[in-house]
Formats: sequence, C-alpha cells, structure tokens
Amino acid sequence: MAVTNSYASGISVVIPTWNGRHLLAANLPYLAASISSSELETEIVVVDDASTDDTAAYLMEAFPDIKLVTCESNGGFAVAANRGIEAAQYDKVLLLNNDIRVAPGFLEPLLPYLEHPDTFAVATATVTPAGDKETRPHTWIFKQGVFREEWFPLSSRPSLAFGASGGHALFDHHKLDELGGFDEQFSPFYYEDTDLSYRAWKRGFSIYLEPGSRVIHEHQATIGSLSKNYVSVVRIRNKYLFMWKNLTDLRYLMSHLLWLPVNIGKDVVRRPVTILGVFWALARLPSVLSARRTERHRIKLGDKEILKKIRKGARDGIEGHAHH
Repeated sequence: MAVTNSYASGISVVIPTWNGRHLLAANLPYLAASISSSELETEIVVVDDASTDDTAAYLMEAFPDIKLVTCESNGGFAVAANRGIEAAQYDKVLLLNNDIRVAPGFLEPLLPYLEHPDTFAVATATVTPAGDKETRPHTWIFKQGVFREEWFPLSSRPSLAFGASGGHALFDHHKLDELGGFDEQFSPFYYEDTDLSYRAWKRGFSIYLEPGSRVIHEHQATIGSLSKNYVSVVRIRNKYLFMWKNLTDLRYLMSHLLWLPVNIGKDVVRRPVTILGVFWALARLPSVLSARRTERHRIKLGDKEILKKIRKGARDGIEGHAHH
C-alpha cells in the first residue's frame, strides 16, 4: 500500500466475507440504516473472499449501492481486509466482521478519537444478542516466554487497548497505509490484527476501547466450519510467528527462547497435531526475520514500555478522548 495516498473526509466500512451471505442479509440493513444518519460521507465496501454461496450475485441485486470487491481465490482475512482497505476512498476505515450487527448511534462515540494525531484505532465494545457479556478492558502481559491476557472489571470509562479487532474497530486510513496494512503471512486467520496493533504501538501510536459504542456480535464465526485440527495448527503457527517477528526487548526475547521448548511441549501435550504449526512457523522464519528487520527501523517504543503503558490505561481507564 502506498503511504502517499490522500483520502476524502468520510468513513469507509470494510467487511471481508467468505460464505456469509446469510449473515450479510441479516446485518447489512442495520449498518446501512445506522450510517445513513451520519453527517460524514460514507460507503460500504464488501470483499467477497471467493465465496461459493452466491454472495456476489446476491449483493449486486439486494444492495446495488455497495462497493463490491471480489477475490478470485480464497486468501483469508488479512488478504481480503487489505483488498478492502485499498478500495476504500475515505480517511477513516471501519472494519467489521460479517456477523456484527450495529446499533443506531454506535459510530458517533468513536469519531472524536481520530481527531488526535496519536490515534491508530478505536474499538467498540461487543455484546451478545441477549445484551450481556460486554467487552472488558484487557491487556497482555509477558510471562514465562509468552504473552498472556490480563482482564480488568467492566467499566464505562474509555481505556487503552492492546489491540483493535479487525472485526469491530475504526482505523486511521493513513496510518493503515503507513504500516502496510495486515501482514498476509498470518493468513488465513489469527494474530493478523494483533500483529498490526502491536506494530502500531511500537511506532508510537495509540489504540483505545470506547465502551459507549456497542455492537452485537452473534459469534457465527466463519472458521467454525473448518477442521478443529487445522484451526489449532494455524493458531500455533501464528502465535510463534507473531513473537518471532515482534519481540525486540533483549530480556523478553531471551526469555522466549529459553522457555520455547517448554511452551512448545505444553502446546503439543494439549493437542499433538500442533507440532505441525511449529514446523510451519519454522519454515516461514526467513520471511518473518525479513519483516522483523524492516520493522525494527520504525520502532519508537520497546516491549516493556508498551505493556506498562497499556496496562495502566486499561486498568485505570482514561479521562476520555479530550484528554489524550
């Protein structure tokens, strides 16, 4: 992606989809109704990732105003999302999963964040269709050579966030370009948005969670139709690729390498097939090390510094977008 692009002021909603015609049929009317009330220019970009359920034909007939991007082969989330980002014409990009249903007014609380030059993205909170299980603030901690999640109590205050989900977050389009979008080495799924978010933090940008913006997540995940063994293998591959690419503090890197045999052993004991994910990650080590070298020149914050900052902002919250 070119860094020199300039975009009109507005919001491009980008929805990657694979065999999700029924979800789009259920959720697009809510999205269209909600963004039609926005004072900003808007567009909806749907990226059909080589679906076999006639998604493209359905959208052209049922939603002719939508910008449809079609992929000739199924490349996975990172590839489809990048295609959508490239097709987006506005300076703000709202990435949504096809199983997300938006409510009226969900967009407005997000917009002030992107007025600040440090903001990379701001995520919505998600609730179930029953209205419970709201998104809690959380961060990642580094322990025994790997990242682990740490969760905090529900809060009505905005907070810092370790990552912005590719399924329900508003991004600064120029910064997406600056980071080169999602790293397609993580395709077809898992860790691509974690990698993108962590690279944004390392470059000195910030990511927020805005609990005043809520969307309904029906959890009809596309990957649910895939083999559990395959999904586990990809998850393990990408977990290690993420750490090998992004860990730069010497102490963290040494800890990761020292604990590596133990952590691989734990993964394999839980699900033996995941040893294939480790070998798959090793096969991609040259390309990951190349990406690592490229990224190192742009780093402004180290691992420990980032985790300390996010933990405080996730645990204690922030005063709101006006006080960033």
